[in-house]
Amino acid sequence: MSSENRKNKYCLKGEFYEALEIVNMNLGGVVPNSFRKEVYSDLIDVFYRNQSDNKSFSDAMGCSLDDFIADIVDTYYSTLGGGEYINNLFQNAFLLSLLCEIFYIVNSLVVGESGALSFATIIIGTIGFISGLICFYCNYKIVYKLKGWNRRLFKTFLILAPLYVVILFQDSIYNLTKHILISKKLVLGIIILEAIIYIVLIFRNRFKKIKNIR
Repeated sequence: MSSENRKNKYCLKGEFYEALEIVNMNLGGVVPNSFRKEVYSDLIDVFYRNQSDNKSFSDAMGCSLDDFIADIVDTYYSTLGGGEYINNLFQNAFLLSLLCEIFYIVNSLVVGESGALSFATIIIGTIGFISGLICFYCNYKIVYKLKGWNRRLFKTFLILAPLYVVILFQDSIYNLTKHILISKKLVLGIIILEAIIYIVLIFRNRFKKIKNIR
């Protein structure tokens, strides 16, 4: 957030200032930061004009704050092309998959287990991948509708749930899959491939946005 935006937001008072902060907070983790910052910057101007006209928030926007936030989220996802939506969906899935695999490997090494790079690592990654898909969908459909601590707790649960699976069930998963022999190099190769795909998806999104701007 630029210093200009920090200065400009203090031109707002009362319900418009509060609305700006609530919108910015509720969009966090629900839409990409680039879109959130763009909305934040635009809303400063929109809110300031309506504040100068002595309008209330509901009169200016024609709806409640909750409905206003819902409209912003719906607008973002409705304007996503199928390719971009899938891109973001799989970005989230591969990221959580990598986090779970790395967490499992580090945890296995710390406790001195031999299954750090085993078939169990792939299973853990699959759990993370599926959790990433669910997390992205819930961000779109559920998270932004929650308020206050309920929202923070639910978001935290979505992110930490697969990591708790690693902590609580990693021994069981390893014992159930240890008879499935797979080389450590293959497991490491799969993890590296996931990381490459994740990076490619990120840059594909960025290059596409730069191309659209031009």
